[in-house]
Amino acid sequence: IARRLQQSKQNIPHFYVTVAVDMTDAIAHRTQLNQGAAREEKISMNDLVVRACAIALDAVPQINCKLEEDALVYLEEINIGVAVSLEGGLVVPVVPEVDTLSLKGIAKKIKELASLAKQGKQAGFTPGTFTISNMGMMDVDTFVAIINPPETAILAVGSVRKKIVVADDDSFRVRQMMNITLSVDHRAADGAAAAQFINAVRKCLENPASL
Repeated sequence: IARRLQQSKQNIPHFYVTVAVDMTDAIAHRTQLNQGAAREEKISMNDLVVRACAIALDAVPQINCKLEEDALVYLEEINIGVAVSLEGGLVVPVVPEVDTLSLKGIAKKIKELASLAKQGKQAGFTPGTFTISNMGMMDVDTFVAIINPPETAILAVGSVRKKIVVADDDSFRVRQMMNITLSVDHRAADGAAAAQFINAVRKCLENPASL
């Protein structure tokens, strides 16, 4: 892990894009979906983010690519790695073809992969095309993540906080806000593609019925 991260930071020209996401409706939607659901199908905040990223990667394929030497390869499959913290370090189990799964399907698959990872096992060797690192449960507002090569982007997810937000009518409201930061390999994509992608993720999360 240390060698790969050092190689990534030394060789990849990272740039970063951050947006604040209003998660108020998503939290309410999640609560509704989890009522009466079996434990393995209960949806977490991270599951919502994974589903939103799957939709955004399909809409903005410039982010779903990898670098092979000097060639940029755009990928048809959407395989999202989800960083899992273990006592001995960090592992990134991959959810294959995540765009074909429902929210409950994603929830079930991630629980299965995380359980295997904690046992020191691996469900398969599907290569990831994109990674999500979520530190929301660790009381962190914002952070930036290092890209996992040969992938060209990674999303960092912070904690949800109650904040006072100015509405369109200039009134003040208390909303549940969350910062997300996209790290992008500038050799693979530019700022316009990064902005388009991260705003697509935000749009999905702020309109949870779309998930």
